[in-house]
Amino acid sequence: MGTTRTAVGLLGAAVGVAIGFAGHATADPIEDAWPYGIGYGGMEAPGFWDPRGGVDGVFTVTDGSGGPDWYTAHIDKLNIPLIYHYEHMEVLSVLDDSAGYPSVGTVFDTTELFPFSLPGFGMMNMFTSTVINDPEAGFGSQFSFTPLFTNTFLFTDDGMTDIVSIFPGLRFALFEIPFTDASGGADASDIGDVFAPLLAELAAAGA
Repeated sequence: MGTTRTAVGLLGAAVGVAIGFAGHATADPIEDAWPYGIGYGGMEAPGFWDPRGGVDGVFTVTDGSGGPDWYTAHIDKLNIPLIYHYEHMEVLSVLDDSAGYPSVGTVFDTTELFPFSLPGFGMMNMFTSTVINDPEAGFGSQFSFTPLFTNTFLFTDDGMTDIVSIFPGLRFALFEIPFTDASGGADASDIGDVFAPLLAELAAAGA
């Protein structure tokens, strides 16, 4: 029991040090480099496609401005009216890379519970969970209880962060850990050094 308490204590200390360490870094917010946005409706597959082609299959996506086709994607959907909606989308090819994203192989998974809209009450798709895995841009996940609460986690080459938004406008980062820093003051190897004692203690506890 004492060993367990020690390990848990080290975990709290390590997380605290890592978060404090990140707070002193001078890198720009990690979210600024995330191309998909994190606001409501931002964490979803970008662009528009013609739904008249069917529910599932390969679709050509545009940016909606009348410009060139953007990318192609395979889309699968499952829908139970007013209760459940699931959409899986995988990018097959990029036809116009001027936007810089998405990259080939990017996967979007969106799950909505009670997917109905009551705009007068600010309620649209009450419970939404979205995961984006882009081989170039990184990984993002978001859970929303509209309009009261949104939690967004990002893991990119620049670092990782967790951002909370609470109605009516409160927004803050639970943590932000840059992997690179122009001043050289913070990088992934430094973060690894912070957690090394924790890993050693956990290994000893399991022995």
